[in-house]
Amino acid sequence: MISSKSIFKYSLLSTLISFAIFGSVSHLFNLILVILFAYTFFKDPQRDIDRQSFLLYILLNITFFIFILFGLFEENILDTLTALSPMMPIPIISLLILFQKNDEFQVTKAQLANYSQIAILATICTLLILTFVLWPNDYLLFSKTPRLELLSGNPIPFSLVILGISLFCLADWNNPILIDKLRGLICFLIGIYFCTVLSGTRTTFFTVLFLLPLIFWYLTESKLITWSVTILFILLGITFIMAGSQITIEHSNLNRLAEGALNILEFRIAEEYTDETFSLRLAIWKAAYYAFWDAPLFGYGPSERFNALASHLSIEWLAFSHPHNDIIAGALSVGLLGIPLVLVCILSPIWPLLLFKNAGKDRLFLGLSLSVSFFTMANINTILFNDITSAWLV
Repeated sequence: MISSKSIFKYSLLSTLISFAIFGSVSHLFNLILVILFAYTFFKDPQRDIDRQSFLLYILLNITFFIFILFGLFEENILDTLTALSPMMPIPIISLLILFQKNDEFQVTKAQLANYSQIAILATICTLLILTFVLWPNDYLLFSKTPRLELLSGNPIPFSLVILGISLFCLADWNNPILIDKLRGLICFLIGIYFCTVLSGTRTTFFTVLFLLPLIFWYLTESKLITWSVTILFILLGITFIMAGSQITIEHSNLNRLAEGALNILEFRIAEEYTDETFSLRLAIWKAAYYAFWDAPLFGYGPSERFNALASHLSIEWLAFSHPHNDIIAGALSVGLLGIPLVLVCILSPIWPLLLFKNAGKDRLFLGLSLSVSFFTMANINTILFNDITSAWLV
Protein backbone atom coordinates (compact mmCIF):
# COMPACT_ATOMS: atom_id res chain seq x y z
CA MET A 1 0.00 0.00 0.00
CA ILE A 2 1.30 3.43 -0.93
CA SER A 3 2.38 5.48 2.09
CA SER A 4 1.06 8.92 2.96
CA LYS A 5 4.58 10.30 2.47
CA SER A 6 4.65 8.98 -1.10
CA ILE A 7 1.20 10.42 -1.80
CA PHE A 8 2.48 13.78 -0.58
CA LYS A 9 5.58 13.72 -2.79
CA TYR A 10 3.80 12.51 -5.93
CA SER A 11 0.96 15.00 -5.44
CA LEU A 12 3.41 17.88 -4.99
CA LEU A 13 5.33 16.87 -8.11
CA SER A 14 2.09 16.45 -10.07
CA THR A 15 0.92 19.87 -8.89
CA LEU A 16 4.03 21.59 -10.26
CA ILE A 17 3.86 19.70 -13.57
CA SER A 18 0.14 20.31 -14.06
CA PHE A 19 0.48 23.99 -13.11
CA ALA A 20 3.00 24.38 -15.92
CA ILE A 21 1.10 22.43 -18.55
CA PHE A 22 -2.61 22.24 -17.72
CA GLY A 23 -3.22 25.22 -15.44
CA SER A 24 -6.42 24.66 -13.48
CA VAL A 25 -6.05 20.88 -13.51
CA SER A 26 -3.44 21.38 -10.78
CA HIS A 27 -6.27 22.06 -8.31
CA LEU A 28 -7.07 18.35 -8.35
CA PHE A 29 -3.66 17.54 -6.87
CA ASN A 30 -3.92 20.50 -4.49
CA LEU A 31 -7.19 19.04 -3.22
CA ILE A 32 -5.52 15.66 -2.70
CA LEU A 33 -2.88 17.39 -0.57
CA VAL A 34 -5.53 19.21 1.49
CA ILE A 35 -7.43 15.97 2.12
CA LEU A 36 -4.22 14.17 3.07
CA PHE A 37 -3.17 16.90 5.50
CA ALA A 38 -6.65 17.16 7.02
CA TYR A 39 -6.88 13.38 7.51
CA THR A 40 -3.56 13.12 9.32
CA PHE A 41 -4.28 16.25 11.38
CA PHE A 42 -7.65 15.12 12.73
CA LYS A 43 -6.40 11.58 13.25
CA ASP A 44 -3.81 12.88 15.73
CA PRO A 45 -5.26 13.18 19.28
CA GLN A 46 -2.60 15.81 20.09
CA ARG A 47 -3.63 18.04 17.20
CA ASP A 48 -3.40 21.79 17.65
CA ILE A 49 -2.86 24.85 15.46
CA ASP A 50 0.02 27.08 16.44
CA ARG A 51 -0.37 30.82 16.59
CA GLN A 52 1.96 31.61 13.66
CA SER A 53 0.17 29.21 11.31
CA PHE A 54 -3.22 30.63 12.25
CA LEU A 55 -2.02 34.21 11.77
CA LEU A 56 -0.51 33.31 8.39
CA TYR A 57 -3.83 31.76 7.32
CA ILE A 58 -5.65 34.96 8.32
CA LEU A 59 -3.19 37.15 6.42
CA LEU A 60 -3.68 35.07 3.29
CA ASN A 61 -7.48 35.03 3.51
CA ILE A 62 -8.54 38.30 5.09
CA THR A 63 -9.03 39.89 1.66
CA PHE A 64 -11.29 37.06 0.49
CA PHE A 65 -13.40 37.03 3.67
CA ILE A 66 -13.88 40.82 3.77
CA PHE A 67 -14.82 40.84 0.08
CA ILE A 68 -17.51 38.28 0.88
CA LEU A 69 -18.66 40.32 3.88
CA PHE A 70 -19.07 43.43 1.74
CA GLY A 71 -20.95 41.35 -0.82
CA LEU A 72 -23.49 40.32 1.82
CA PHE A 73 -24.43 43.94 2.44
CA GLU A 74 -24.18 45.34 -1.07
CA GLU A 75 -25.28 42.66 -3.51
CA ASN A 76 -26.60 39.17 -4.06
CA ILE A 77 -24.37 36.60 -2.34
CA LEU A 78 -24.44 34.35 -5.43
CA ASP A 79 -23.11 37.21 -7.54
CA THR A 80 -20.38 37.78 -4.96
CA LEU A 81 -19.36 34.11 -4.85
CA THR A 82 -19.30 33.97 -8.65
CA ALA A 83 -17.17 37.11 -8.84
CA LEU A 84 -14.78 35.77 -6.20
CA SER A 85 -14.61 32.21 -7.54
CA PRO A 86 -11.11 32.78 -9.01
CA MET A 87 -9.93 33.45 -5.43
CA MET A 88 -11.40 30.23 -4.03
CA PRO A 89 -8.06 28.34 -4.23
CA ILE A 90 -6.64 30.66 -1.56
CA PRO A 91 -8.83 29.66 1.44
CA ILE A 92 -8.86 26.01 0.36
CA ILE A 93 -5.17 25.44 -0.38
CA SER A 94 -4.07 27.52 2.60
CA LEU A 95 -5.69 24.90 4.85
CA LEU A 96 -2.37 23.12 4.32
CA ILE A 97 -0.83 25.74 6.59
CA LEU A 98 -3.27 24.97 9.42
CA PHE A 99 -3.01 21.19 9.07
CA GLN A 100 0.77 20.95 8.63
CA LYS A 101 1.76 18.97 11.72
CA ASN A 102 3.31 15.85 10.25
CA ASP A 103 7.08 15.76 9.77
CA GLU A 104 6.54 13.43 6.79
CA PHE A 105 4.87 16.26 4.89
CA GLN A 106 7.89 18.48 4.49
CA VAL A 107 9.85 19.15 1.35
CA THR A 108 13.57 19.85 1.37
CA LYS A 109 15.29 22.46 -0.78
CA ALA A 110 16.78 19.70 -2.92
CA GLN A 111 13.39 18.05 -3.46
CA LEU A 112 11.74 21.35 -4.39
CA ALA A 113 14.54 22.10 -6.88
CA ASN A 114 14.36 18.59 -8.38
CA TYR A 115 10.57 18.61 -8.69
CA SER A 116 10.69 22.02 -10.35
CA GLN A 117 13.35 20.90 -12.80
CA ILE A 118 11.21 17.90 -13.69
CA ALA A 119 8.29 20.28 -14.28
CA ILE A 120 10.41 22.37 -16.67
CA LEU A 121 11.49 19.23 -18.55
CA ALA A 122 7.85 18.09 -18.74
CA THR A 123 6.95 21.50 -20.17
CA ILE A 124 9.63 21.14 -22.84
CA CYS A 125 8.43 17.65 -23.76
CA THR A 126 4.82 18.83 -23.96
CA LEU A 127 5.78 21.71 -26.23
CA LEU A 128 7.74 19.40 -28.54
CA ILE A 129 4.84 16.95 -28.73
CA LEU A 130 2.39 19.76 -29.52
CA THR A 131 4.80 21.28 -32.02
CA PHE A 132 5.81 18.26 -34.03
CA VAL A 133 3.10 15.67 -33.42
CA LEU A 134 -0.35 17.02 -32.57
CA TRP A 135 -0.77 20.64 -33.70
CA PRO A 136 2.29 21.68 -35.70
CA ASN A 137 0.52 24.71 -37.18
CA ASP A 138 -0.36 26.18 -33.80
CA TYR A 139 2.81 25.60 -31.77
CA LEU A 140 6.05 26.60 -33.42
CA LEU A 141 9.24 26.38 -31.42
CA PHE A 142 11.27 28.73 -33.55
CA SER A 143 10.81 32.13 -35.26
CA LYS A 144 7.47 33.95 -35.35
CA THR A 145 6.24 32.02 -32.32
CA PRO A 146 2.63 32.57 -31.20
CA ARG A 147 2.11 33.35 -27.54
CA LEU A 148 2.77 30.12 -25.72
CA GLU A 149 0.25 28.90 -23.14
CA LEU A 150 0.35 25.12 -23.67
CA LEU A 151 -2.95 23.74 -22.30
CA SER A 152 -3.46 26.34 -19.56
CA GLY A 153 -5.72 28.54 -21.69
CA ASN A 154 -3.99 31.87 -21.06
CA PRO A 155 -0.37 32.93 -21.66
CA ILE A 156 -0.33 35.39 -18.74
CA PRO A 157 -0.92 32.96 -15.83
CA PHE A 158 1.17 30.40 -17.72
CA SER A 159 4.11 32.80 -17.75
CA LEU A 160 3.81 33.59 -14.03
CA VAL A 161 3.65 29.91 -13.12
CA ILE A 162 6.71 29.11 -15.23
CA LEU A 163 8.56 32.03 -13.66
CA GLY A 164 7.78 30.70 -10.18
CA ILE A 165 8.83 27.17 -11.09
CA SER A 166 12.01 28.53 -12.67
CA LEU A 167 12.90 30.30 -9.42
CA PHE A 168 12.26 27.06 -7.52
CA CYS A 169 14.80 25.37 -9.78
CA LEU A 170 17.44 27.40 -7.92
CA ALA A 171 16.17 26.49 -4.43
CA ASP A 172 19.16 24.22 -3.79
CA TRP A 173 21.77 26.52 -5.32
CA ASN A 174 24.00 26.28 -2.24
CA ASN A 175 24.44 22.58 -2.88
CA PRO A 176 28.20 22.09 -3.36
CA ILE A 177 27.73 19.46 -6.11
CA LEU A 178 28.53 21.20 -9.41
CA ILE A 179 26.31 19.01 -11.62
CA ASP A 180 23.29 19.86 -9.44
CA LYS A 181 24.05 23.56 -9.74
CA LEU A 182 24.37 23.33 -13.53
CA ARG A 183 21.16 21.36 -13.87
CA GLY A 184 19.28 23.90 -11.79
CA LEU A 185 20.75 26.85 -13.68
CA ILE A 186 19.99 25.35 -17.11
CA CYS A 187 16.37 24.59 -16.16
CA PHE A 188 16.06 28.09 -14.71
CA LEU A 189 17.28 29.72 -17.95
CA ILE A 190 15.01 27.54 -20.08
CA GLY A 191 12.08 28.45 -17.87
CA ILE A 192 12.88 32.16 -18.17
CA TYR A 193 12.95 31.83 -21.96
CA PHE A 194 9.57 30.11 -21.89
CA CYS A 195 7.89 32.64 -19.59
CA THR A 196 9.21 35.74 -21.35
CA VAL A 197 10.01 35.20 -25.03
CA LEU A 198 7.80 32.23 -25.89
CA SER A 199 4.80 33.40 -23.85
CA GLY A 200 5.17 36.96 -25.15
CA THR A 201 4.08 38.24 -21.72
CA ARG A 202 5.59 41.65 -21.26
CA THR A 203 4.73 41.88 -17.57
CA THR A 204 6.80 38.78 -16.85
CA PHE A 205 9.62 40.08 -19.04
CA PHE A 206 9.85 43.31 -17.01
CA THR A 207 9.46 41.35 -13.78
CA VAL A 208 12.57 39.35 -14.67
CA LEU A 209 14.42 42.62 -15.28
CA PHE A 210 13.38 43.84 -11.84
CA LEU A 211 14.58 40.55 -10.34
CA LEU A 212 18.05 40.67 -11.92
CA PRO A 213 19.86 42.24 -8.95
CA LEU A 214 18.26 39.75 -6.56
CA ILE A 215 19.06 36.79 -8.82
CA PHE A 216 22.71 37.72 -9.27
CA TRP A 217 23.09 38.43 -5.56
CA TYR A 218 21.76 34.95 -4.82
CA LEU A 219 23.89 33.21 -7.43
CA THR A 220 27.18 35.02 -6.86
CA GLU A 221 27.09 36.53 -3.34
CA SER A 222 29.13 39.36 -4.86
CA LYS A 223 27.92 42.96 -4.83
CA LEU A 224 30.39 43.89 -7.57
CA ILE A 225 29.21 41.18 -9.94
CA THR A 226 25.58 41.85 -9.04
CA TRP A 227 25.67 45.54 -9.91
CA SER A 228 28.00 45.15 -12.89
CA VAL A 229 25.81 42.55 -14.58
CA THR A 230 22.64 44.42 -13.65
CA ILE A 231 23.92 47.62 -15.26
CA LEU A 232 25.00 45.64 -18.32
CA PHE A 233 21.52 44.15 -18.71
CA ILE A 234 19.92 47.58 -18.27
CA LEU A 235 22.10 48.96 -21.06
CA LEU A 236 21.26 45.97 -23.27
CA GLY A 237 17.59 46.51 -22.51
CA ILE A 238 17.78 50.18 -23.49
CA THR A 239 19.57 49.18 -26.69
CA PHE A 240 16.87 46.58 -27.40
CA ILE A 241 14.11 49.17 -26.90
CA MET A 242 15.81 51.75 -29.09
CA ALA A 243 16.46 49.18 -31.81
CA GLY A 244 12.85 48.08 -31.62
CA SER A 245 11.72 51.64 -32.35
CA GLN A 246 13.83 51.76 -35.54
CA ILE A 247 13.51 48.30 -37.06
CA THR A 248 10.95 45.53 -37.35
CA ILE A 249 11.91 42.48 -35.33
CA GLU A 250 11.08 39.27 -37.16
CA HIS A 251 10.30 37.27 -34.03
CA SER A 252 6.70 38.32 -33.24
CA ASN A 253 7.01 37.96 -29.47
CA LEU A 254 10.28 39.91 -29.31
CA ASN A 255 8.58 42.60 -31.37
CA ARG A 256 5.69 42.53 -28.88
CA LEU A 257 8.11 43.05 -25.98
CA ALA A 258 9.76 45.99 -27.75
CA GLU A 259 6.40 47.62 -28.52
CA GLY A 260 5.35 47.21 -24.89
CA ALA A 261 8.48 48.97 -23.69
CA LEU A 262 7.91 51.83 -26.12
CA ASN A 263 4.28 52.16 -24.97
CA ILE A 264 5.49 52.53 -21.39
CA LEU A 265 8.03 55.18 -22.36
CA GLU A 266 5.51 57.14 -24.43
CA PHE A 267 2.73 56.59 -21.85
CA ARG A 268 0.02 56.60 -24.49
CA ILE A 269 -3.64 56.28 -23.52
CA ALA A 270 -6.03 54.77 -26.04
CA GLU A 271 -9.15 56.83 -26.71
CA GLU A 272 -10.75 54.16 -28.86
CA TYR A 273 -10.46 50.41 -29.26
CA THR A 274 -6.95 49.31 -30.19
CA ASP A 275 -4.92 46.14 -29.93
CA GLU A 276 -2.19 47.95 -28.00
CA THR A 277 -2.90 46.25 -24.70
CA PHE A 278 -0.84 48.58 -22.55
CA SER A 279 -2.69 51.57 -23.94
CA LEU A 280 -5.96 49.82 -23.13
CA ARG A 281 -4.82 49.34 -19.57
CA LEU A 282 -4.02 53.03 -19.23
CA ALA A 283 -7.51 53.88 -20.48
CA ILE A 284 -9.05 51.41 -18.01
CA TRP A 285 -6.99 52.72 -15.10
CA LYS A 286 -7.92 56.29 -15.95
CA ALA A 287 -11.62 55.37 -15.91
CA ALA A 288 -11.14 53.42 -12.67
CA TYR A 289 -9.63 56.49 -11.02
CA TYR A 290 -12.78 58.52 -11.70
CA ALA A 291 -15.06 55.63 -10.74
CA PHE A 292 -13.25 55.19 -7.42
CA TRP A 293 -13.91 58.79 -6.38
CA ASP A 294 -17.63 58.26 -6.97
CA ALA A 295 -17.64 55.68 -4.14
CA PRO A 296 -14.35 55.93 -2.23
CA LEU A 297 -15.47 54.63 1.17
CA PHE A 298 -17.30 51.38 0.43
CA GLY A 299 -16.81 50.75 -3.28
CA TYR A 300 -19.28 49.04 -5.55
CA GLY A 301 -19.05 45.42 -4.38
CA PRO A 302 -16.77 42.65 -5.71
CA SER A 303 -19.03 41.69 -8.62
CA GLU A 304 -18.97 45.27 -9.96
CA ARG A 305 -15.20 45.66 -9.94
CA PHE A 306 -15.12 46.23 -13.72
CA ASN A 307 -18.67 47.34 -14.54
CA ALA A 308 -18.30 50.30 -12.17
CA LEU A 309 -15.86 52.04 -14.48
CA ALA A 310 -17.85 51.50 -17.70
CA SER A 311 -19.50 54.93 -17.57
CA HIS A 312 -16.08 56.60 -17.42
CA LEU A 313 -14.53 54.49 -20.19
CA SER A 314 -14.31 55.92 -23.70
CA ILE A 315 -14.02 52.45 -25.23
CA GLU A 316 -17.44 50.96 -25.92
CA TRP A 317 -16.81 47.24 -25.42
CA LEU A 318 -14.23 45.24 -23.52
CA ALA A 319 -14.67 41.62 -22.48
CA PHE A 320 -12.88 41.95 -19.13
CA SER A 321 -13.99 40.90 -15.66
CA HIS A 322 -11.35 42.93 -13.80
CA PRO A 323 -9.50 46.22 -14.40
CA HIS A 324 -6.10 44.54 -14.90
CA ASN A 325 -4.86 45.90 -11.60
CA ASP A 326 -5.70 44.12 -8.36
CA ILE A 327 -5.14 47.19 -6.17
CA ILE A 328 -7.62 49.14 -8.30
CA ALA A 329 -9.98 46.15 -8.26
CA GLY A 330 -9.79 46.08 -4.47
CA ALA A 331 -10.53 49.80 -4.22
CA LEU A 332 -13.51 49.51 -6.59
CA SER A 333 -14.80 46.46 -4.71
CA VAL A 334 -14.73 47.65 -1.09
CA GLY A 335 -13.39 51.21 -1.17
CA LEU A 336 -10.22 52.49 0.47
CA LEU A 337 -9.95 49.42 2.69
CA GLY A 338 -9.42 47.32 -0.43
CA ILE A 339 -5.98 48.83 -1.10
CA PRO A 340 -4.18 47.53 2.04
CA LEU A 341 -6.20 44.30 1.90
CA VAL A 342 -4.94 43.50 -1.58
CA LEU A 343 -1.37 44.42 -0.67
CA VAL A 344 -1.46 42.07 2.32
CA CYS A 345 -2.61 39.25 0.06
CA ILE A 346 -0.32 39.69 -2.94
CA LEU A 347 2.76 40.06 -0.72
CA SER A 348 2.01 36.69 0.89
CA PRO A 349 5.55 35.23 0.43
CA ILE A 350 6.87 37.89 2.82
CA TRP A 351 4.74 36.83 5.80
CA PRO A 352 6.30 33.40 6.48
CA LEU A 353 9.72 35.07 6.56
CA LEU A 354 8.50 37.48 9.23
CA LEU A 355 6.34 35.11 11.27
CA PHE A 356 8.56 32.06 11.50
CA LYS A 357 11.91 33.87 11.67
CA ASN A 358 13.84 31.00 10.09
CA ALA A 359 14.67 32.63 6.80
CA GLY A 360 17.97 31.45 5.40
CA LYS A 361 19.34 32.88 2.20
CA ASP A 362 17.39 30.41 0.04
CA ARG A 363 14.04 31.21 1.63
CA LEU A 364 14.79 34.92 1.60
CA PHE A 365 15.57 34.78 -2.12
CA LEU A 366 12.42 32.84 -2.98
CA GLY A 367 10.20 34.94 -0.73
CA LEU A 368 11.44 38.26 -2.09
CA SER A 369 11.48 37.06 -5.72
CA LEU A 370 7.93 35.76 -5.58
CA SER A 371 6.73 38.91 -3.81
CA VAL A 372 8.23 41.12 -6.53
CA SER A 373 6.71 38.87 -9.20
CA PHE A 374 3.25 38.90 -7.62
CA PHE A 375 3.32 42.65 -7.00
CA THR A 376 4.30 43.42 -10.60
CA MET A 377 1.75 41.02 -12.09
CA ALA A 378 -1.01 42.27 -9.78
CA ASN A 379 -0.43 45.87 -10.87
CA ILE A 380 -0.57 45.21 -14.61
CA ASN A 381 -2.69 42.05 -14.99
CA THR A 382 -4.17 40.14 -12.06
CA ILE A 383 -3.18 37.67 -9.38
CA LEU A 384 -6.38 37.50 -7.36
CA PHE A 385 -8.90 37.11 -10.18
CA ASN A 386 -7.43 34.11 -11.93
CA ASP A 387 -7.64 30.71 -10.24
CA ILE A 388 -4.20 29.62 -11.48
CA THR A 389 -2.30 32.66 -10.23
CA SER A 390 -4.27 33.06 -6.99
CA ALA A 391 -3.30 29.52 -6.00
CA TRP A 392 0.36 30.59 -6.14
CA LEU A 393 -0.21 33.06 -3.33
CA VAL A 394 -0.26 30.05 -1.00
